[in-house]
Amino acid sequence: MSSLYYKESITDMISGWAKCINAFERDSTIHNDHLEASRSVDIPSVCSSQLIENASLNSPKNKSLFNHQEQYNYFDMLEIIQQTSNALQQCVIRTTGESLRSDTIIPIISTNSLRTMLICLSIVFTGAAYLPMDRTNPQNRIRQLLEENKVAYYIAEEDYDINSIVAILNEELFKCVPKVGSTFKHRALPDDLAYVIFTSGTTGKPKGVTIKHKAVINLAQQSAYNFSMASSDCVYQFTNFIFDNSILEMIMALSNTSALFIEERSFSTKVFLREIHNSHITHALLFPGLVEMFTCEEVALFAYLRYWIVGAEKLSERLMSEALKNGKPPPMR
Repeated sequence: MSSLYYKESITDMISGWAKCINAFERDSTIHNDHLEASRSVDIPSVCSSQLIENASLNSPKNKSLFNHQEQYNYFDMLEIIQQTSNALQQCVIRTTGESLRSDTIIPIISTNSLRTMLICLSIVFTGAAYLPMDRTNPQNRIRQLLEENKVAYYIAEEDYDINSIVAILNEELFKCVPKVGSTFKHRALPDDLAYVIFTSGTTGKPKGVTIKHKAVINLAQQSAYNFSMASSDCVYQFTNFIFDNSILEMIMALSNTSALFIEERSFSTKVFLREIHNSHITHALLFPGLVEMFTCEEVALFAYLRYWIVGAEKLSERLMSEALKNGKPPPMR
């Protein structure tokens, strides 16, 4: 919490809670639904990499990122991100003769995976911004985006052989990473870019949307408040990393020293419901259209989640009624 609010704001909140408690003690007829908690809207003057670093230093032994094959605590995750960040900076200097700047945009062509997440965070830690691109897209679509954005290099598992655009292969970044000193210098400011997202282009030509660090910090604050995030929670990352919702899944976990389970398999109802139990998932963002595939019995298992977060589409009456009537979860078989 101290990573998300100024000390003065925390003091104000504690003072407000104390006043509420005193009011309850003086008058037992007061209903708590008449007392609206005040929220400060201060956004700390830090970049998202600093926020994640602060969380990592506060709870180094907490589980951070994991999948079915491997997992990291916050200490190990931070070390890998900082090492890969330094390796990326050195690689760029060697290949282009120039250093990374705050307005540098680095495309990463990949799919959802734990390693992809580490690379995206490493780019942010360099002070540059990342542009996620799905490697399952047609090559001419990938080539078009790279050329239109006039990038000097990109990160991928293979070289797409595009004239004048340098390919930095994943294995180069993880092959020989330099050790990081006791202090890691953050190069981004709150008003600098954190990432760039392109629209799907279903209604016309895809458009790029630039997102600043302060917007990510605001997202972290809002998710901590609205979803009651705790360090014991675990967020299920379902969203493709090329979409905005993946940022919400990531930052709501990593800014609160919660765990982030990164699903690398194709989505299925059975796999998801089993993972709720096996990985102790507490928060999941699933679109209503996707959950329409679930049976009533399967929707009942959502009661094991603390939060099922919906958006983008209207929730059907069936799903709403099924979700609300299941207060106590049935046995998990």
